[in-house]
Amino acid sequence: MRKIVFISLMAIFCFAITLSTFANSTRYIGNDEIAIGGITLTSTEEYVQSIYGAPDNVEYNDNAVWGNTHTARYGNSFFITYSNTGGVVSVKTTANNGLKTPAGFTVGQSIYSVTDYYSPSASRKGKNFYAYNGSWEQNIMFKYNSKKKISEISIYWTP
Repeated sequence: MRKIVFISLMAIFCFAITLSTFANSTRYIGNDEIAIGGITLTSTEEYVQSIYGAPDNVEYNDNAVWGNTHTARYGNSFFITYSNTGGVVSVKTTANNGLKTPAGFTVGQSIYSVTDYYSPSASRKGKNFYAYNGSWEQNIMFKYNSKKKISEISIYWTP
């Protein structure tokens, strides 16, 4: 009887160890990592303007996925696209303009700082970019140039 109890406890222990290993090798990053300059995909246009003020330019678009959208441009390197309800659809920065992700990444840094920070199992590599999924269909993408420097950071909803 003791052998059966011991073997059962060992099997449960091994199962728990295996489960914790898989839990730590997640394919997702936390949604709290998906932001640029304090703006998240759950931010509103009103909130953004309370931080950054009125945009320099607004361009209106008809998006096949999101319907009517508009993109606010701040300077020449910071773009925020909103849905027709005022929710953030995407945020993009294309220059070292002081905007950072929650992990501190900025345009101009080495792409290796990103790949060293996030779990390899969480990344999707494409030609000159790495993308990472959060839960609830939120994503962050780091594009890089031939010198392996980050050239663009964007966050977006998966359509």
